Amino acid sequence: MEKFEGEDLKTAIEVDPEVEMLERIKSLESDRLELHPKIKKLLLEGLAQKYTMEIGGKSPHEYCTDLLKKDKELDDDVKDIIYRMGPSKTPINREIHDFIFVLPNDIGFEGKSFTREEIYERAKQLNLDLCPPETGPEFGLLDKGIGQHIDIGMEPIIDSEGIPRIFNVSHDSSRVYTRKATDPKLHPAWGWLFELRKKVETKEG
Repeated sequence: MEKFEGEDLKTAIEVDPEVEMLERIKSLESDRLELHPKIKKLLLEGLAQKYTMEIGGKSPHEYCTDLLKKDKELDDDVKDIIYRMGPSKTPINREIHDFIFVLPNDIGFEGKSFTREEIYERAKQLNLDLCPPETGPEFGLLDKGIGQHIDIGMEPIIDSEGIPRIFNVSHDSSRVYTRKATDPKLHPAWGWLFELRKKVETKEG
């Protein structure tokens, strides 16, 4: 990976609550991000993690080749979905994106199952956007997982059998998989990845 930054905010804050809290607050006052107060609070409390990384700039073939080199094998449904991302959906150049990993339990689904549409709507309310499709393969190329199972909040891609699918990434090896986007009820303890919304630039005058 060309650039990857993950923060365990809870650990940092526990080391020195006063100084580290001020530093975290300052780091979250980003000129490019539109952070909802709820999301900022979760980040400061260590209940969510922010990841900044470069993605894109690769063809579906390159993603599949790189994932095969890392994991030695790649499920057919994963290859199917990667190739169906299409060159028109993948940026020509690598671009920096800011992502957030959250647990449904912490954003309004405490102990309750939910649908994909419901968590997407909740994410929208919290100024979170859907991830580009290549986010799944990019996280699959990490050397190791982040310690949590990740479902990628993304527009589903229709596979060769007409089934809409999204990417997910294992908690330990960061191996990438897919699952049906039509699952009727999802578990509140499974983590999700969304993109932090960028501020809209306004031209003066």
